[in-house]
Amino acid sequence: MNDKRLNELLRQRALIEEHIIWLDAEIDELQGSVSNSPSPVPANRLEPIEDSSPAPEVALPPSEDDPNPASAIADIYEELGPETEGSAKDARKGCLMIFGIAFLALAGLATWVWLAY
Repeated sequence: MNDKRLNELLRQRALIEEHIIWLDAEIDELQGSVSNSPSPVPANRLEPIEDSSPAPEVALPPSEDDPNPASAIADIYEELGPETEGSAKDARKGCLMIFGIAFLALAGLATWVWLAY
C-alpha cells in the first residue's frame, strides 16, 4: 500500500515540476527573454528532473488594480449569465433540504428504535 501511495506522490511531483517548467517558459516568452535551450522534460514522469540552475524566487508585489474577491465573484456571475447566481442559491437550498431530511430520518429512526426496544 505504501508503494502505491509513494508512486502516486512521485507522479504528482513530476507533473507539478513539468508544469513549473512550462510556466517558466511562458513567463520567459512574455517577458521577451526566451531561452535558447529547450526545457528538460523527462521521458518517464516518475523520474525527477535534474536541473543545476537554482529555482527563481517569485514574489509578486500587491497590485492596486487587483479586484477584491467579492467583485471577482460578481464578474464571474456576469460572465456566465444571470441564471448562474440563482443556480448557486438553489444548490445551497437543495443541500440544506437534503441535510434536514436526512437529520429528520435519523431522528425518526432513533425514536423508533428507542420506542421498540
